[in-house]
Amino acid sequence: MSPAYRLELVQRILQMTSVNTYENVSDFEWYLSVLVDLAYIAKAPVGMTLRNSLLDVVSRVKNLRRYAVQLCSRMLNDDHFRGSSADGCTEVIYAAAWICGEYST
Repeated sequence: MSPAYRLELVQRILQMTSVNTYENVSDFEWYLSVLVDLAYIAKAPVGMTLRNSLLDVVSRVKNLRRYAVQLCSRMLNDDHFRGSSADGCTEVIYAAAWICGEYST
């Protein structure tokens, strides 16, 4: 798939899920996992959008923070993810580090 198609697909997923402050999301752990998966597979310049979504949902949903730290620490410990800069998602590394630092307790 072309980067333009991948970009459009990620943008539509984020648009559908964030409507009316995540009205369509019933399982926020699933949603957070989807955001992280998108960072791994997007191969398009969506890092800023994913970063903003990660930070927004984790700051809004208090019960999600422990799970978010677990996911983000795995991402930060993944040499391949960090080394490849996740193909357009370097900003997600910033979000992962911030979430781990802010909510690690």
